[in-house]
Amino acid sequence: GLRWLERASAADDVAAQVELGQAIEQKAKKVTLAEDHERAQRWYMLSAEEDYHVAMRALNRSLLEGPSEQRNWALATRWLDLATEGGDREAPYTRALLELLHPDSPHRSEVQALIWLNLAHQRGNERATQVLKLARHEQSLAAAMQTVLNTGYEDLYVKLFPKQAQPRKRDQVIQPELTYIVRPTYPLSLRLLMIEGEAEVSFFVEPDGSTTPDSIISATHPLFGEATLEVVKKFRFRPGQKNGRNVRTKMRVPMSFHLRDEQLLGVEEIVSDAKRYIEDHPQIGIQYTENLTMAVPDGPAPSLVMADGEAPGKDAYCSLLVVVRADGGVARTHPLSGSEGVDPKATAEAVLKARFKPRVVQGKPEQTNCVIVLGAVEKLYPMLGIKAPN
Repeated sequence: GLRWLERASAADDVAAQVELGQAIEQKAKKVTLAEDHERAQRWYMLSAEEDYHVAMRALNRSLLEGPSEQRNWALATRWLDLATEGGDREAPYTRALLELLHPDSPHRSEVQALIWLNLAHQRGNERATQVLKLARHEQSLAAAMQTVLNTGYEDLYVKLFPKQAQPRKRDQVIQPELTYIVRPTYPLSLRLLMIEGEAEVSFFVEPDGSTTPDSIISATHPLFGEATLEVVKKFRFRPGQKNGRNVRTKMRVPMSFHLRDEQLLGVEEIVSDAKRYIEDHPQIGIQYTENLTMAVPDGPAPSLVMADGEAPGKDAYCSLLVVVRADGGVARTHPLSGSEGVDPKATAEAVLKARFKPRVVQGKPEQTNCVIVLGAVEKLYPMLGIKAPN
């Protein structure tokens, strides 16, 4: 409960500080206690001062809620600006929303909102990309924002899909029209490695509107291609026609895989487990665990190495501590845990040759302590006593 969160927060655990702030804030909303609202903001502030972007966004939201006399537009947007300067991709998207939709916005400048949206789009914010697509085709910027905010992922994808492939008549041929999709499953191993990407696959739309997968055209990682090929089985279309009759039609579809936030189910538990290991093994010489995060590869992720030299099996895994230098290289590694048959020393040597994205503070990269999990990451969940993400 709150007592354990307070313990972790007092030990400078930035994630716990945000979680504690959220718990207190929820309590304050139920009983409308102003002192609890201020207490939540203080915990957000402690974490935000450690350049923790999640906390900066939480503090921004907290400062803009409630009656107008309690809101602080200047301070709230300043924290968002700091998160933006630190490379966060959610912050500029939120900044654009506030610019056009929040009642306290002093200017409501579409030009400024467009600048923020383009920056978020360049950083891979999928919702910013969706707003820009809608605004380009049929809506004002503010209306496009409202559509993205109020429309579910599946309905929004269907709405945008015809803009990529408009049904058209040519020699009495009508192309299929998308009517229903399902969000693809994000590969668990890539979620924990914080790897994003895209895939494009081909498939057939049958005369009854169902689909049959064909092949992977391109994918930034094979698992993204497999996930996309699997999910198109559930797509539904108004079938294509030729001379008034439904026909089988070959099509292709792109799919993007973007993480909405750093706070993914399982990440906090793995990081906390690594912190406990560091505290119990001071001889490894790793310090400053308060900013410990999951490592994000800057290029291909390193591979597991097995003691027998064979390819890793589906159940093989290894977790390691990684000290990432400011230039993205690896200063040192230390194995934490692994399955039977994994060669932890050789795996650590492979990680030493990889490159990772360093932590950025006020626009400057700095050395960072990280955790990386390679292989069958879901095998770690039972050890930590948590439920694996879907």
